[in-house]
Amino acid sequence: MFAGSTPILVHNRDVDPDLTLYRFGKGPETVEGLAADAARAAANDSPFPHGVSTSSHLPSRMKESGDYRTAKVSELEEAGFRVEQTGNRKAHHTIHLPQPVTLDHADALNGVLKGCDL
Repeated sequence: MFAGSTPILVHNRDVDPDLTLYRFGKGPETVEGLAADAARAAANDSPFPHGVSTSSHLPSRMKESGDYRTAKVSELEEAGFRVEQTGNRKAHHTIHLPQPVTLDHADALNGVLKGCDL
């Protein structure tokens, strides 16, 4: 996206918008769970931002269990979430969350994440 008629890039895309991300666990997400996960990610000079982990890789054991939810990066961004590749594993991505995490944030994330049976 560009601002006005000048070629000033106002949105840098670090992650492919068509990439499917997997959030492990059945859900739905709760405010308390999201806040705790996000705080752990950002604690103790961690290199991770305040947010929750996802992966672009679905291990076979998780696929078999059905304990995951999915969303495309573009869907998360359209809902107002920033997604960033984080950590040493190329498949690891973080969905940034604001501080404090509110019910509106949890509801927005739950509205985007789809269960594996959908």
